[in-house]
Amino acid sequence: MYEALVQFGMDNDGDCNAPSNHIATLSDQSEVKLGHWLRTQRQSYKVQRLSQARLDLLQKLVDQNKLSWDVTKISNQNRNKSNNTTWEKMYNQLVAYGNKHGGNCNLPHIKNILPSNIIDISLYHWLNNQKRHYRNGTLNSVRFKSLQILVKESKLQLDTLKISNDSNR
Repeated sequence: MYEALVQFGMDNDGDCNAPSNHIATLSDQSEVKLGHWLRTQRQSYKVQRLSQARLDLLQKLVDQNKLSWDVTKISNQNRNKSNNTTWEKMYNQLVAYGNKHGGNCNLPHIKNILPSNIIDISLYHWLNNQKRHYRNGTLNSVRFKSLQILVKESKLQLDTLKISNDSNR
């Protein structure tokens, strides 16, 4: 099972924290409940019932920041990954919107977006949220730099919540 955990980590950018419902396929094509096994190892670790040999193997992964004994840390890391993935997806939608509209990433006012255009409505709300974070100084540096690229290319105006009223888009 340890080998399956290491393989899971190699397949996931070094992250060996398999979700509790993860099923791994071994080289002989058999399936094992890797997530359940890892949860059991963590529980055994918590009550100090993990064999020394197993503890040594798993602790190596912990020391390499590939595994965590504390599931709450993993939940926060996964939440952050999910937030970053969502942000990147919305940013890419903004860039695609700009490409579709002659390089202009400024969305029309929400009252000028057709109710059936759910993607632009979601993008409008997301962009206003980013502008609010920008004005309040709470936009993280990576996101700030990504949006600044669009500003420098004159594709986006960040310093105001006022968005173009052009209804021809």
